[in-house]
Amino acid sequence: MKSILRFDVILLTVWLAPSVTWATETGQLVVPTLSTSAVEPEVAPVLTELVLEALLTRHHLPALGPADLKDMLDVEQQRQLLGCDDTRCFSELAGALGSARLVSGLIGRLGEQYVVSLKLVDLSSAQVLSRASRRFGRLEEAPEVIGPLVDDLVGAKPAAKVDGRPLIAVRKEAEARAKAASVEEFCGARIAAYVGAVAAGRGAVIDARRKVLMDLLLTPFVAELDDKLACIRRRVGEEESRLKDELRAAVTEGVAGKARGALAEWQELTHGVRLVEEVYRLGLEKEKHGTGARPTELTFALRPGRVREGRGAAGFRKTFEAAQAVVAAACVAVRDEKRAEFVGLFGPKRKVDPRDAYVARLGEVEGARLDACPVFVLDEGDLDARAKEFAERKVVRGCARYVGKKDGVPVFRDVVLEGVEGGWRIVEWSRL
Repeated sequence: MKSILRFDVILLTVWLAPSVTWATETGQLVVPTLSTSAVEPEVAPVLTELVLEALLTRHHLPALGPADLKDMLDVEQQRQLLGCDDTRCFSELAGALGSARLVSGLIGRLGEQYVVSLKLVDLSSAQVLSRASRRFGRLEEAPEVIGPLVDDLVGAKPAAKVDGRPLIAVRKEAEARAKAASVEEFCGARIAAYVGAVAAGRGAVIDARRKVLMDLLLTPFVAELDDKLACIRRRVGEEESRLKDELRAAVTEGVAGKARGALAEWQELTHGVRLVEEVYRLGLEKEKHGTGARPTELTFALRPGRVREGRGAAGFRKTFEAAQAVVAAACVAVRDEKRAEFVGLFGPKRKVDPRDAYVARLGEVEGARLDACPVFVLDEGDLDARAKEFAERKVVRGCARYVGKKDGVPVFRDVVLEGVEGGWRIVEWSRL
């Protein structure tokens, strides 16, 4: 698993929501595609979307479906998601993402009738909290059936219609008091203040993050919000790229830890921005229908950025470091131009000619610092992926890094090692 692992979803304490105890105490809901039995599989994604819609529109409970998760995952995580063809697999992925509740279901046939059944699962305790099912005669009836079915599952009536005009008036007053920054001010001074707080450390960073999020929340017009979102996302991309380079080039664990902490903070900001946009647009829909308004306060708690490590990574560290000692020896042999020592570090099952690899490495190291990657420069996703590969293939994917002396930008090269009697030997070293 991964920085899948970095994704941690915070509960939205939704305004005007009915009293649903399990929803107000836990994290974001995740809804995998419904399973099918004696029913065309094409039906399942449609019914899944109806369940997601009912949770949101009838009970104000935001939920993530497979398509939503795909947008949030990297390439490796998306591959894992596509490989999930049952509820258990999806439960493991959802739990790793920080979600606490999962709604799974089945659409099947019972004689001449269709049956849809749903269950709410607590992922932390692996307990089924509630079940509900409905029968109907034709698939065309599904849209009318799913809403009441979700009501039964969450144990609450749909949210009552309200007169939204007083709430809209409160919203307008809050906008007038707050006087959100213009797009230019937001993209300049507001974001700069947050960048400075992150660089300075944890002291004022949460307050700076709150100001950024509140500015977004109280922006009056959607067009301005979209422009601000574009600014913050562009800056997030720039900062994350810079910090990842800083992490990978780190020569001490302290420098790496500082970069890792700053990365975690920017990721917390990203999650907060996503949640603000969600409640903003949901509130805007309520305003259009006269049933509510955009909120005037953040609907979730702010917390410090947290560095996480996957469950399998901690135990893998010693194995990785033992294999990396061989990579370190290879790096020294290249720097000292000792070809025979370099060639001697390759095992019998090698997939590349070590003499060719030596020539390539010698050319690559010119003008750069070459060394074995210390374990502290790997982010949790890298380490988790390497731990998983070791468990499956019994090889260690180590790495060497080349750090340019002028630009300081690190380049990683994979070095695959296999266990032999008395230690590790190199199998492959990625070519230029």
